[in-house]
Amino acid sequence: MPPGRGERAPRRPHHGDRSPRRARRAARPPHPVDPAGRLRLRRSGCLRAHRRHRPPARRADHQRGGGPRRRRPDRLQRPARAHRSAPDRGRSPRGPLRGPDPVRLRRTLLFVPGVTPERIAKAAASRADGVILDLEDAVAPPQKAQAREWVVAALRRVDFGGRERIVRVNPLDTPEGLADLVAVVPLGPDALLLPKVRSAADVEGAAAAVSRLEADAGLTAGAIRLHLIVETVAAVLGVRRLADASPRLVGLFFGAGDFVRETGGRLVASRMSELHAMSELLLAARAAGRDAIDTPYFDLASAAGLETHARFAADLGYDGKAVIHPNQIDVVNGCFTPTASAVTEARRIVEAYEAAEASGRGALTVAGQFVDAVHVEMARTLLTRARLAGVA
Repeated sequence: MPPGRGERAPRRPHHGDRSPRRARRAARPPHPVDPAGRLRLRRSGCLRAHRRHRPPARRADHQRGGGPRRRRPDRLQRPARAHRSAPDRGRSPRGPLRGPDPVRLRRTLLFVPGVTPERIAKAAASRADGVILDLEDAVAPPQKAQAREWVVAALRRVDFGGRERIVRVNPLDTPEGLADLVAVVPLGPDALLLPKVRSAADVEGAAAAVSRLEADAGLTAGAIRLHLIVETVAAVLGVRRLADASPRLVGLFFGAGDFVRETGGRLVASRMSELHAMSELLLAARAAGRDAIDTPYFDLASAAGLETHARFAADLGYDGKAVIHPNQIDVVNGCFTPTASAVTEARRIVEAYEAAEASGRGALTVAGQFVDAVHVEMARTLLTRARLAGVA
C-alpha cells in the first residue's frame, strides 16, 4: 500500500548500495576458459569469443557514492536498429562472408570415429560425397583427447579428394566441445557438425566463436561452414529459427533416435513416427536455402531396409543421408542420384520450354503432360544434380 499522508516513503537505494541483481552477479562462479583465454561459456551454454582485457577505469561520476549518471546526449537521436533483410544474410559482424556455399552433392555423408585413423584414410578414398570425422558419440570419454589428435593429424595430412571434410564436435556447452573448436578450426575443415542444438542462440554463439578462431588462424572469414543436428523436440519446434540463425549454415541433419526417444514413440519401418519432424526440418531448410540430410540407418545387414529408408527421404525431398558404414554408400547414392530416364525427361522439358519461349508461345505440353515454369525449374534442378553426380 502506498504511504499515506504524513508518512515517510521508504528510502530509495543509493548508488552505492548493492542491489539484489548485483549481489547475485557477484556470487556467480567464473566462466571456464580455454588455455589461451579466448573463449568462455555464456550462461545459456553458448560460446562467446573474446580477448582478455583490462576493464576500463570508471569515470569519477560513476564511482560509488558519486553523483547521478549523465544521460548520453545522443540517446534520443540514435536511429533504431534496422532488421537485417534477406540480401544481408551473407554478411557477418566482421564483414562479408566468403559468399554462397559452393554447390555440393551431399547424397552420402560417412561417419568415421575420430579415434580410428586407418578408417579415416579409407573413408577419404570412398565413394561418399563427404566424410564426418566424429569426436562425439563414436568416441568414449577416455579417448576424447586421443581422437582429437587423430582428427587434427588427418586434416593436416590426409587427401580427401575434394570430399567435404566435416568434424562433428562435442556439445559446445562442455569442456570437450570447447577443446574441439580450439583444436580443429585452425586446420580449416570445410564444416563443423553441431550436435544437441536447441536454440538459435546456440548457433549464434558457436558462429561467433568460429569467427574469432578463424581470424586468429588467418583464415578467410566464413570459410568454415556449419551443419546442425536437429535431434530434440525443442530443436524440431524451433527449427525455422535454427535454419536462419547464421549465414554459415549449409545443412540440417535429422537425428531420429533422440527425437523419437523424447516423444515416446517407436522407430518403425513406415517412418510415421518421424514424418512430422522430417517435414518440419525440410520446410525450414528449403525456406532458408539449406540442405536437408536424413538420419542414418543402423541395420547394416539389411540392404533392402536401407534402400526403403533412404528412398522415403529422397521422395520427401531430402538432399542426402548420413551413413555409418562404407557398404551403405552405393545404395544411398543410388537413391539420391537422378535415374537415366529422369534425366532424359528433364532435358526434354527444358528444351521444349526454351523452344516455346523463343517462339513466343505460352503454355505447352510434353508427352501429353502440361508444363509450366515450376516444372521447368524442377527439371533444371534435377539436371544440375545429375551433372554433379556424373550422370548427365
